Amino acid sequence: MPCERCWNAKPRRRCVMVAGSNKCSSCVRMGKKCSGPNVAGALIANMSARDKVDKEIVDAERQLAEALSRISRLRQQRQKLAEAGSSLRDRGLESLEEDESDPPEPMSEEQELAGQAQALDAFGVVDWELNGAFPYGSGSFDNFLPGGSLVGQGFSDGTLSVSQGSGGS
Repeated sequence: MPCERCWNAKPRRRCVMVAGSNKCSSCVRMGKKCSGPNVAGALIANMSARDKVDKEIVDAERQLAEALSRISRLRQQRQKLAEAGSSLRDRGLESLEEDESDPPEPMSEEQELAGQAQALDAFGVVDWELNGAFPYGSGSFDNFLPGGSLVGQGFSDGTLSVSQGSGGS
């Protein structure tokens, strides 16, 4: 049986094995490997190479199927998130429309008076006792009323006395 090189040559060569060697005369002359009379070995090598390629194909197809499955799952997840976002947006818009259609709650008397004071540019008017800064009747706020005494609280004879601290310049 001719070796692979002689079989594939154009024109096909006559394959003659060299005595005491596993190579044909053509392969020996060219210094190439020769499949020689070992056709069965070459066939086995060919089949094992094909099996290896078949396994790689199966593995690649499995990986492709997993990737396509993951892509499909992610697309479904994205679609559900888009639907949920749309639903949230619609609920928010509906809630805003309901809030706009409801009449505002009536203001209390204090809120009305505060609004009138702000309209008259009285932004600095603050009721400290009402806000809880000075408990009613504590006397702390009484010093700031007309006729209140500031003596003993850093003022003497109506002037502020300042002492220099340790970190001064």
